Amino acid sequence: QMGHVASRFDALGICSTCKPGASNAKAQRSPGAQKIAPAKIDWSGAKNEKWQFDAITGPGSFTYKTKPKINKRQGSISEGINRVKKNPQLYEGVHFQTEMKNWPVDQQSYDLILRSGSGYRFLAGQSPNFTFIQAKYFALTPYDEIRMTPDDYTDSMSYKGHKCGKPLHPGRGQGLCDVPHIQLIGDVHPEDIAQGHVGDCWLLCAMSALSEFHGAVQKLLQRTPYFKSLPANKPQ
Repeated sequence: QMGHVASRFDALGICSTCKPGASNAKAQRSPGAQKIAPAKIDWSGAKNEKWQFDAITGPGSFTYKTKPKINKRQGSISEGINRVKKNPQLYEGVHFQTEMKNWPVDQQSYDLILRSGSGYRFLAGQSPNFTFIQAKYFALTPYDEIRMTPDDYTDSMSYKGHKCGKPLHPGRGQGLCDVPHIQLIGDVHPEDIAQGHVGDCWLLCAMSALSEFHGAVQKLLQRTPYFKSLPANKPQ
């Protein structure tokens, strides 16, 4: 077992048996492994035609991972919507009471949800009391416009006897990597790992440790053609 692990590390250019004095034989740690500030999304390359603005209605409730930054404004709701459409890179969207849009302008108010990495998510529902105009970026063709060929495994996967939910498609407007610079491998960093609810910490720890060494993750895909240009607009 250990011999097999060592041989795999050696194949990736990471010395598993080097003595302390042989530091020149070891793979160099990636400069990104020393990163202390979270990565920022660069919206400068966003294309105007790839933005969509969807209206969602519900009872007004929402969820988030960290406290969102909300700019409460008095004034025309239409102006708030236009503000989001003109600067979608700054705002997740605009939230307002649905009927209030028909009130006198001096009685209207709305909330601008700033893009702060909070994970803000408006909850849709049968009640149309509140509306959220969401700014969504589609780096690739929307997921409902592509034809996927089912494989023999994905739809049959389960966890603790429960069938897994529908998979998300990165870059296709489902809230996963919906950014203009989406790529299969970019600035790999150990803290990019997000475990979620699945008990696979053993796997993610190995991936995090591997990502500390420059080029190691890329070498895992050296037999995958054109991996540096992925994801493509069509199904992968």
